[in-house]
Amino acid sequence: MKYLNYFLGIFILTLLVGCADKEFNLEHGHEHDHLVQTEVRQTRINFEPAPCSRVSDLKIFISGDCGFEWRVGSLRAMEAYNETDTGINMTTTSDSTEADITIQCRDFANGGIFGAAEVPHADGMVGAESYLNTDWEIWCSDPCFFQSVVMHELGHNLGFYHNDNICGQNGSVGDISIDANGDIDFGNTLAEIVHIPGTAPEGDDDPFSIFNSTTSCGSPFCEFNANDIIALETMFPRPDDPCQCPLAFSEDELATADCFDDPDEPQPCGEPIPDLGFECDGNLLCLTIDGVDIRNEWNPIWEICEIGGNGSSGACYDISDLPEGSGSLPVTICERESVGCETGDCCITLNVPVVDCQTDCPPPPFELQWCCESDGSLACLCAVGENGLIFSVNDLPDFYWISDKNIAGNCILPTGLPGDGEPVTVTVNNGDNTCSHTITLEVPDCLGF
Repeated sequence: MKYLNYFLGIFILTLLVGCADKEFNLEHGHEHDHLVQTEVRQTRINFEPAPCSRVSDLKIFISGDCGFEWRVGSLRAMEAYNETDTGINMTTTSDSTEADITIQCRDFANGGIFGAAEVPHADGMVGAESYLNTDWEIWCSDPCFFQSVVMHELGHNLGFYHNDNICGQNGSVGDISIDANGDIDFGNTLAEIVHIPGTAPEGDDDPFSIFNSTTSCGSPFCEFNANDIIALETMFPRPDDPCQCPLAFSEDELATADCFDDPDEPQPCGEPIPDLGFECDGNLLCLTIDGVDIRNEWNPIWEICEIGGNGSSGACYDISDLPEGSGSLPVTICERESVGCETGDCCITLNVPVVDCQTDCPPPPFELQWCCESDGSLACLCAVGENGLIFSVNDLPDFYWISDKNIAGNCILPTGLPGDGEPVTVTVNNGDNTCSHTITLEVPDCLGF
């Protein structure tokens, strides 16, 4: 992981592997009237930056070992990032287990170091730790100093490297740790440092950048300059569509974006809403996400929590449970990362149209008829096959079977007919229940009607 070091006045420390011959001796503080520089470079660790879905909801835990100055400086630093026109949004959390970044305060063995932080381990991640030196809560009283240091450290967590330290093109990305004596272990893993597009690849170092390796308590600056803004907007652009990344936008902006049918429904935490659909599988309606059958391909983002609004879970819904006349089914999905099916976080309920699973059903290979007793006292259901053979309805061709009828049995007396002149209806299903047909039969002539 990348570590960041801020230096006081004449303290000199080399931060990059293979750069022992390069020194920084900052004897004078930075002036605020030099905030805008041009044609200077900005650099980052060569991992893909975290996506908007992650940085738009960065939860920061500030450890209880941080004093008033570092805590206030941390809050102001987070506010500075939130005020940029990027996809970044940081909030504090009191639960360290849900934090994306933890800010801790320690007594460093090297008193000249202001702070140290991890950079991302891999594509799409952020560094998990920032450390601040408690000695400076005694030695310095300028609120701007504390804010600027935390802005710099959080920059490393996001993947930024020093713009004035690029020799060798390698930087430490090992897991950072601080032992009981205050000695910092930056790890020994190296990663390439690369130029950020939009800033000059061979430009001058920018001593007035938040991402420069030096500052001072006597004359700090605590705002992003023009080059910092270019780097931030390049790495973490604010999406054009609020619906793509809701947490990067204000409530007023979301209110006019019309992202969701019902603004009172729980909403996802940043992932684009997928396209849900149903496919037929026998007597089952099985869910697809963006056209993919989730029974065959696990979806890494979304988890199906409920289908039909009655507590049914899983990937499929039994057609026999479909309410009569229903044209759609409510489906609740949640982001896996939030464990939403258990917590209710980052979820959304969508009405998914029901498909007609019987559209291509062929007619039954028989005709349902009445077979009458010779004396006309009884009429029984029977089936006449394509070859003229007569079948019992208990042994229909091609494994068809009677799934429903509005008479009590397969045979009826005159007293067994439906009331009010209602015709006899019989529903037959094929063997795998992928097709059903409801057949209407007139009252049999043999019963004397």
